[in-house]
Amino acid sequence: MELVLQEMKRMMAAIFLSPLVPWQKINSIKTYVYPKDAYLIHHIHDNKA
Repeated sequence: MELVLQEMKRMMAAIFLSPLVPWQKINSIKTYVYPKDAYLIHHIHDNKA
């Protein structure tokens, strides 16, 4: 799960550091980051529990 969080952090950093205008950054996050996050939250089981 740690690798997944690192990948999401990398994606967010890439979007925020890109030369896109703010509304394009928000659209990119809503299109690429949030769906991946929602999928992982619903389908990854923590083995520590």
